[in-house]
Amino acid sequence: MSGSVPSAIGNLTELNYMNLESNSFSGRIPSTLGNLGMLELLVLSSNNFTGQVPVELFNSTAVSVDLSYNNLEGSIPQEISNLKGLIEFYAQWNKLSGEIPSTIGECQLLQNLHLQNNILNGTIPSSLGQLQGLENLDLSNNNLSGEIPKLLGNLSMLYYLNLSFNNFVGQVPTFGVFANATAISIQGNDMLCGGTPHMHLPPCSSQLPKNKHTLVVIPIVLSLVATVVALALIYIMLRIRCKKSRTETSSTTSMQGHPLISYSQLVKATDGFSSTNLLGSGAFGSVYKGELDGQSSESANLVAVKVLKLQNPGALKSFTAECEALRNLRHRNLVKIVTACSSIDTRGNDFRAIVFEFMPNGSLEGWLHPDANEETEQRNLNILERVTILLDVAYALDYLHCHGPAPVVHCDIKSSNVLLDADMVAHVGDFGLARILVEGNSFLQESSSSIGFRGTIGYAAPADGERLLHKVDLKFEKGKLIHDIGVTAQFIQNDMGGISRIGVMPRFGDADSIIWFDVENHCSYHLFNCFEDGNEVVIRGCRTLDSVLSSASHDDDKSKCSGRAFLQPDKNSEGFDPSVDGTLFSRPYEWRLNLKSGTTKEGYLTDEKVAMDFPVINEDFVGVKNNYGYAQVVDSVATSEIGLFKYNRIAKVHFDRQDKENKQLKSVEYHVLKEKTFCSGVQFVAKENGIDEDDGWIITYVHDELTNVSQVYIIDAKRFAEEPVLKITLPQRVPYGFHGNFFYK
Repeated sequence: MSGSVPSAIGNLTELNYMNLESNSFSGRIPSTLGNLGMLELLVLSSNNFTGQVPVELFNSTAVSVDLSYNNLEGSIPQEISNLKGLIEFYAQWNKLSGEIPSTIGECQLLQNLHLQNNILNGTIPSSLGQLQGLENLDLSNNNLSGEIPKLLGNLSMLYYLNLSFNNFVGQVPTFGVFANATAISIQGNDMLCGGTPHMHLPPCSSQLPKNKHTLVVIPIVLSLVATVVALALIYIMLRIRCKKSRTETSSTTSMQGHPLISYSQLVKATDGFSSTNLLGSGAFGSVYKGELDGQSSESANLVAVKVLKLQNPGALKSFTAECEALRNLRHRNLVKIVTACSSIDTRGNDFRAIVFEFMPNGSLEGWLHPDANEETEQRNLNILERVTILLDVAYALDYLHCHGPAPVVHCDIKSSNVLLDADMVAHVGDFGLARILVEGNSFLQESSSSIGFRGTIGYAAPADGERLLHKVDLKFEKGKLIHDIGVTAQFIQNDMGGISRIGVMPRFGDADSIIWFDVENHCSYHLFNCFEDGNEVVIRGCRTLDSVLSSASHDDDKSKCSGRAFLQPDKNSEGFDPSVDGTLFSRPYEWRLNLKSGTTKEGYLTDEKVAMDFPVINEDFVGVKNNYGYAQVVDSVATSEIGLFKYNRIAKVHFDRQDKENKQLKSVEYHVLKEKTFCSGVQFVAKENGIDEDDGWIITYVHDELTNVSQVYIIDAKRFAEEPVLKITLPQRVPYGFHGNFFYK
C-alpha cells in the first residue's frame, strides 16, 4: 500500500492495534492518531514517513511503538513520558536529531529502547538509570557525546548495550553490563579509556607514562583509523542485511516482550483450552499448555496460559496495570510473565489470562510427590539437585523482598509454586496473582508504599483480616451450626452440627465446589490447625460429643447433669447414660479427609483421662503441618461441681512424637498449676528471631482462689514443665473464660 495515511483514521477511537509495517506509505504521520486513546500497539516501521514525530502520538495507552526505518526528522517529543505503560520503543534508522528526552526515564516499564542510526546529539540522560527493567538499549551510530553514565551499570536486567560509533569520552565503567564482553559494544568511540581488559582500551590519561607518548602516537592512530574504517564497512553491510530480514527478527523481539495477545490467539494456542492441554487448576484459575505461532516455522513458542477466575469485578479496572507491574519483576528464578490478555470470550463474558514462560519439567511437587496413576518415568532428585533448588528459591525470595521495584512478600511458597525449566533451574511462580484478583486499587498508585504487596491472600495468618476477600452463601436444607472454620493453603473446612459433616471448599470456590465428608457425630468448638498432607486434608481440634447440657426436662437439676457431662465417661458404670455422661468431656482429635478416595480416618490423639480445650499453636504455622499444639486442661472435678469450665493445667501436645505407653496416641507435656489455681486465655507468642516452632512463650491469665490474687504467667515453651520465667501480678482479677491475645508494639 502507498500514499498518505488519511487523517480520518483518528475517528477509530476504539482501535487497539495498528500495524502498517513494510508498506510504501509516505507523507507525515497524521496527528489525529492522538485521538486513538485505546491504542496499545502502533507499528509504522519500514515505510517512507517524513516530518516530525507528532506530539499527539503519545496521548494513547500504547505499550509498544515502532517508528523505525522511515525518514522522520526533528527531536523525540518530551511527551513520550505520557506513555506510562510503554514497554518497547523503536525509532532506529531515521533522521531524528536533538537530545534524548530526559522524560523517557518516567517510562518505568520500558524494556527495549532502540534509537540507533539517527543523528541524535548531547549526552545520555541520567534518567535512563531509573529504568530498572531495561533489557536492550541501542544508541549506536549517532552523535552522542560526554561520558558514559555509570548508572547504566546498575541496571541489573540490562543484557544488551550498544554505544558504538558515537563521540563518548572518558573512562568506561567496569561493573554490571560492562563486565560482560558479549553484552556490550563500544567500538568507534576513540576517546574512551579504561574499562575491562576485554575492551582493549588504552589506560586513562592519568595512567599513561608521559615520556613515551611521542613514540606510539603514529602507529596507534594509523591502526585505529584502519580498524574503524573496516569495522564501519562491515557494520553498514550488516545493517543493510538486517533491514531486509527485519520481519523475521522483529517477531522474536516481540515474543520476548510480547505486549499484546488476543483471545482468539489463546484459543488457537491451547486448542480451544482442551483438557489434553490442561496442566493444572487451582484457586486462581486453570493453567493450559499452549503454542504461540512465530514467524519462523522452525519452532513454536511454548507457553503456559493461566485463565483467571474473576472473583472480584473491581479487579477488571486494575488488571492491565497490575500485570505490567508484575512484568517488571524479573529475575532468573522467577517465572517470567510473557504477556496478558484482557478481552471478551465467545459468550460475551470478561476474559482475563496471563501468559507465562513454559517450564518443561513441571513443578517441584510433581518430583517430590509423583502421582502413582501417571504413566511417567520414575523421577528422583538427588541431594545436590534438592539443595540447588532451595538456593534458587532463596535467590528469588531475596529479589522479591529486597531488590525488586517494590517489596513483595510471597506468602504462598510451596512445592507446587516452584517450577523447573529444561535445565532443572527452579523458578518461583504465583508471586502476586491475588493482588490482581482481589483488589480494585491500582498497584501503580501504591507501588511506593513500604508495605508492598502480598502473594496469595489468606495463607499467612498474621496478615489476614484486612478486607473481605471472598463470600459464599452455603446451601442447607435446614438450620445448621458451623462450629469452627479452619484454613489450609488451598481449602476451607466447615465442621457441621447435627448429622456431622466436614465440608472442604477451595479457597475461592463456591457452594457447589464443596466436598462433604461424613464423620462421627460430635461437636468441635475449637481447632488446633488444618493442613494438607498429600491427598489428605488433616484437621486437628478438640472434640466433644455434644454442644449443650442435655436433660429430659426443663425442671431437671442441672448441677447433676453438668457434673456427669464434664467428667470422664465410664461406660461400665451403673446407670451410664450416653446422652449425659461425658458429653462435654473434650479431647484432642484428628480427622484425615482423603480428597482422592472420599474416605475419612479419625481418632483421638491423647489419653482418655484428660480433657482439653481452647487449643492454640504458633500462628506462623497456620495452614501448614506443625509439630506442637497447646491447650488448657480441664479440671473435671472442679468443673463438675459448678457446671463451669475450670483449667488447672496447660498441655503441650507433641504431634510428631508417640506416647511411650500407647503408640496410637501423641506425647503430651504438662505445666501444672498449684492447688485451687486456674488459668484462662492461653496464647503462644513466638520469639521475633526464633528458629524452632516452639521458640517462644506461653502467656496466660492465672487466678489463685486461696489468695484471691490474679497474675500473668509467662512460660518458656521449650522448658514447658518448669516454673514460669515471669509472673506479673495484676491489680484486679481477670474473669475465667476471657480469651487472650498478643501483639508486638
